[in-house]
Amino acid sequence: GLAGAAPRGMVRLLRAQGGTDGSGYGQHRSWALDMELQPPRRTSMFGQAVTLGRELLVVGAPGNLTEPSYVGVFRLWRDAEGALAAEELCALTHGGPHADPRFGFSVAQQSRGSDTLVLVGAPGENAVYSYLVRAVAGTCEAL
Repeated sequence: GLAGAAPRGMVRLLRAQGGTDGSGYGQHRSWALDMELQPPRRTSMFGQAVTLGRELLVVGAPGNLTEPSYVGVFRLWRDAEGALAAEELCALTHGGPHADPRFGFSVAQQSRGSDTLVLVGAPGENAVYSYLVRAVAGTCEAL
């Protein structure tokens, strides 16, 4: 599926439907809404940055001066009826002294086995933070 930010702080996941158009470029005939993910806590700009991996969705919400920054790491799966579901595996927050770090302005992930390296950009302080997500154990550790 495709991941994308939607207005008002939510993330919509889309699923390709139908076959390709025969061009060889894999263009699908239509897209269907698979799931809408609302921010599980008070923040702003939820969905500013999104990265979708094999089983993890990482969503950045860089906040502003009045709303806190936040990055959610969600585990995705399909339930018995085939509907896409998400569970927050961990919440990454910024604890530094900078008033507006914009933590979560950008996010990236790379998986190896059941471990995933998550990178979180904070351009307000010219920094990148790294976390090790262990999906099997359900933990997120700062590196």
